Amino acid sequence: MSFLKDISARKEKLRHCQTVVTNSLGESFIEDSKKGSVTKFSGSNRSPGYVVDTKPDLQLAEVIPGLYLGSQDPTGDKELLQANGITHVLSFGVKPLNVPENMLEKMCGVQGGYSFVHPQNGIIFVYIPFLDIPEASLIEVLPKCFPVIDSALSTSGKIFVHCNAGVSRSPSVVLAYILYRSHFRKPWASISYKEKCGKPLSLLDALELLRTQRQCIKPNPGFLDQLRQYECQIIQDKSD
Repeated sequence: MSFLKDISARKEKLRHCQTVVTNSLGESFIEDSKKGSVTKFSGSNRSPGYVVDTKPDLQLAEVIPGLYLGSQDPTGDKELLQANGITHVLSFGVKPLNVPENMLEKMCGVQGGYSFVHPQNGIIFVYIPFLDIPEASLIEVLPKCFPVIDSALSTSGKIFVHCNAGVSRSPSVVLAYILYRSHFRKPWASISYKEKCGKPLSLLDALELLRTQRQCIKPNPGFLDQLRQYECQIIQDKSD
């Protein structure tokens, strides 16, 4: 008996079994050991292959007085925004939920973004398009974001900065703002952390400050690299 025939004969003696395999897209397949076949399971696409958290993320994390950070979800809850005294919303990369479609169409272009006042609650919404990819230029878009935050805080308002999940894009903007305002201070931006009251914060300090209020923040690697460069730029600008 040849080697291949011996393997084939032993394979015939193996116990017949079927295995259901689900890929990352939620597609399920049945692998048949005896037939050597792979068949798509009819009950496929019922699950994406991982646990989906369908609960809304309604956290409004106040990182410094008047400056809040979070996901897109709170923009769909006008009572929550009003209860927390939110006067401004900066939507970074994703549009707010609590806005009629016809209002989105009427947004006025402002500094590379879009701005309007909600007719029902008077909240000022600013939307700035931006992608959550490492190569997106965070530094170039900061001059569009900082005046929005300053405008809210300097008038004793409260601003909610969000992206989609409140994990990468919006924390990156808030980190940059805290870095900048801890070096170039204004009376409306009260920034302090631990023993560094009134002193400039490092990027590490700012990250720790944000994580004390919102643990899930995780700027993508490209944004972190740009924030490190931005920190060096601030220090250089201040020394000139």
